[in-house]
Amino acid sequence: MFMVEMVRPYQNSSVSRFLPDLIVQGQWDEGEAVLWCKPSGVVWTFDTLDESAQALQQEYPALVDEQGMVWHRHELGGDPFAHRHQPP
Repeated sequence: MFMVEMVRPYQNSSVSRFLPDLIVQGQWDEGEAVLWCKPSGVVWTFDTLDESAQALQQEYPALVDEQGMVWHRHELGGDPFAHRHQPP
């Protein structure tokens, strides 16, 4: 399970924002599944991380600029729900 950090260039630096959403990624012989879990309880499913990245751009357009976006996954240990409102 992962917490998501989005990074946007700003002037000569960058601005980072941790999202309250959680990403769950699973792999097996037939392929891959990515679950994007919103705090509201909504869960979106994707076949690849690339598809989930496209959805991130659409869901958080204020964090995307003309050069696109950068995002990072941070693996969570222990109770993932304890991390929802604070950076890892």
